[in-house]
Amino acid sequence: NGMQQQLEVQQQQPQQQPNSQQFQSGSSSPSRGPSEKRRRLQVVYIAGVEGTGHHGFMPLLLYPAVREYGGGVLAWWRSLREVLLKCPPSERRAKLNMLLEAMQTNCQDEPRILFEWCSYPFGEEHRERWADGVADTDALARELRSGNPGNSVDLREFVDIFSEFADVKVLVLHRGLISASWSHKEWDQGLLKHARILALFMEYLTGVLGGLDPDMWRWVAYEDVCNAHLQGEHAAVAAALSAFLGLPAATLQRSFSHFRPSSKDAAAEMPGETLREIRALEDRHSDRWFPSAFPGQRMLAEFDASRQPSASSAAAPTRVQADTKMDAATEQAFTKLIEALSEEQRQLWLDVHQSANATEAQRSEKVKRLQAMLSEDQMFLLKKALITQEASQKASKLDVDPTAYTCVHMWLGGCGFGSEVNNLMSAAVFCMQNGLDCAASCAEERLRRHR
Repeated sequence: NGMQQQLEVQQQQPQQQPNSQQFQSGSSSPSRGPSEKRRRLQVVYIAGVEGTGHHGFMPLLLYPAVREYGGGVLAWWRSLREVLLKCPPSERRAKLNMLLEAMQTNCQDEPRILFEWCSYPFGEEHRERWADGVADTDALARELRSGNPGNSVDLREFVDIFSEFADVKVLVLHRGLISASWSHKEWDQGLLKHARILALFMEYLTGVLGGLDPDMWRWVAYEDVCNAHLQGEHAAVAAALSAFLGLPAATLQRSFSHFRPSSKDAAAEMPGETLREIRALEDRHSDRWFPSAFPGQRMLAEFDASRQPSASSAAAPTRVQADTKMDAATEQAFTKLIEALSEEQRQLWLDVHQSANATEAQRSEKVKRLQAMLSEDQMFLLKKALITQEASQKASKLDVDPTAYTCVHMWLGGCGFGSEVNNLMSAAVFCMQNGLDCAASCAEERLRRHR
């Protein structure tokens, strides 16, 4: 039926050729593949000054994109970089038209998503043009006239051109100036000079973002992402990004569970005098930058450390909360244990779990007192719950995504018959829980022995 409808469409419109308008609306076939919006090219541009986390953030978005779009993901597209960074501005629109029409011809109505990013400034060469940074009052106008501000992509032009062909989303990364400067502390003949350059391009980004449709862009602070990760709030990060970028929340959550915050401590490692100068620089200019100018465009603002309780008051609840997060099987095992405890035992159990600020010796003493009060049956339930919890934690850390597979192959090897049956039952349960087929095999002579 789909093929017949495709032929009918082609007979009705025999003269139609690929062009920019057709690319915008997608194939006219009502029967094939994804929806109209899915056929339209999706473009995600990651912006931000140097040192805000492009190299760490970008790969975390690619995993959910590949899971959703498969071979329809385009990232670090060399031909596109040639157009954006090396072609004269007067030729870019025409060459981009040619590039995207060629892509349309190849992919037909397969869904596609394109990722592009460039920091501001970009690259280690020819940085003398903006060497004085924000202290040079003519630098911003000069960079705007260059066609490639900071040797990077002209963001305003990028959005303008691609909006003809695609749904464009701009995700802007932000990081405190002290930490961002420290990320490339060896550049630009010194930290303070480097910080002034980053300040200059914060002004560039603010000017461009102010002219974009607010629905098209959001900004996120690197520090907020780190705080969310440390609190185990991967689902919150995934939900916010999914709502904006349209990528699946489940795979975003799995991806960000592997995020690792930077271990650098700029404020502690930076020379004191330089630290004071960069902090003063940020204080003088930051009220004009996009975080202050557009607070409503911020994602994950709830994880701003300045809006949360102090570290001393929040430490214990956060750790207790982390301890009590468990899957259904572990929760059921501990529930059975708690139901079997007396009121006095429950109070001691609660005291153990609320002793996050106690010393190791104090906590150990409380655990011993609790164990001494448990009966043999209660001790059995405790050990069972702890084993279930340990198995669950180890399983959750495995880098295996069941949705990436269709089948589990269970090989009955050289273990005893009882162990092999147990392993096979575990594999079968795993397959049932995840909707996978289970294929079991063993050597023929071993099968004859078991018979």
